[in-house]
Amino acid sequence: MEATEQKMAKRMQNHFYEMTESKEYQVRKFPNY
Repeated sequence: MEATEQKMAKRMQNHFYEMTESKEYQVRKFPNY
């Protein structure tokens, strides 16, 4: 159970990191201001 929860947490962390990375990349490429 613990191992599965850790795996899920890590996957969520990676997903959030990927989303943040792509967002920052878009901001650099297409500034809103």
